[in-house]
Amino acid sequence: MKLILALVGIFALSAGLWFWMVRAHPSPPPPAAGGTGAAPPGPANVERPLETNVERNVERGAPIPAPPRPIGSAGSGGAGDVGEPTPAPGPAAGAVGFEVEPRDGAWAPDQERELTLRLDQVRELIAARGAKVTITGSECRTSQCRFTLDARAMSDLSALYGALETPDGLYGWADSVVLGEVEADARTGGFSTAITAVFER
Repeated sequence: MKLILALVGIFALSAGLWFWMVRAHPSPPPPAAGGTGAAPPGPANVERPLETNVERNVERGAPIPAPPRPIGSAGSGGAGDVGEPTPAPGPAAGAVGFEVEPRDGAWAPDQERELTLRLDQVRELIAARGAKVTITGSECRTSQCRFTLDARAMSDLSALYGALETPDGLYGWADSVVLGEVEADARTGGFSTAITAVFER
């Protein structure tokens, strides 16, 4: 009888010890059906970083757009391309284009005479540097004066641009200067363009 009681006590003690170990160290839950066996997600109150659009595109196999090319880089057609002068900004958005601006008969003749004198001084300045341009026409309207010219080489045109920025040129006389698009003559190898002086009246 004592032996039976001793066996029952040992069995009860073992069962209690096993129950305590299971309660203190629970086994991980089995993976969900069809799962890959990956670790379960973290606690629900821990925020996970948001994925970016690029990450989503990579996961979906979508192409990632290339970054935009900087303005004025080589081959972009911008004003900073090598070999082309950088044109000055045009008139304000509300300004009237030279072609459609009416002529002010009281203002234009005096401005045309002044423009002719200044262009003669500019040609003398660049001639001293070995550059030459030919003025092919000049005209003033109501708030703008424009002249066209031909140059043998781009270096001559660059010399003219520099001379126009001096007091003998258009600096201090016109309020702003708009450089026109430069056209190359494939037959002669020369260049032609138009330059507009804008006045705030």
